[in-house]
Amino acid sequence: NNIEDWGGIRNNHYLSNGTALFILGSALPDLPGAQDWKQKGHDILEECCERQILDDGVDYEMSTQYQRLVFEFLLTPYLFAKKNGDSFTQEYENKLEKMLEFTAACLKPDGTIALFGDGDNGRCQVMSEYNRVHINDHRYLLCIGSVLFGNGSFKAAAQSFFDETLWLCGPSSKEKFTNLGVESKFESCSFDDG
Repeated sequence: NNIEDWGGIRNNHYLSNGTALFILGSALPDLPGAQDWKQKGHDILEECCERQILDDGVDYEMSTQYQRLVFEFLLTPYLFAKKNGDSFTQEYENKLEKMLEFTAACLKPDGTIALFGDGDNGRCQVMSEYNRVHINDHRYLLCIGSVLFGNGSFKAAAQSFFDETLWLCGPSSKEKFTNLGVESKFESCSFDDG
């Protein structure tokens, strides 16, 4: 009843509302209004993905910390949908993969993200002590992406397996990660839209 729309300004708060509505509507289908929550959440997520993620995968706020937060807000319901026989558009999935390409390009040699733009260290969920303490290490996202999209470049950028992948992608994710070939295609590049 209190979606953070603020007269048409649709930002991370609005996106988080969509994430919550989709997950709650999916997880609690017998509650009155649950199907409406799920549909409204789905609509918000699709709209935000289209409007907030530029064609090159950069979040419109152009902040590496918000890039992670928005990716988590879009990823979590996407994974939930896959597990429960629901779906999002191919464009939504493509933008998730593009977002990871940007994340990989912004990693420093020590595995931490180059920090630029605004950030409040917000997270959709924290699933390991490592990533609670090492807030600027975004490689866990690339590990998840390597398993989810079968992408060897993401595996190379992730450098190792992260527990978040096990929690979000299931028990077979470690084997998928291990068996995935490594492609090291990331070089200097530009993200002209972002």
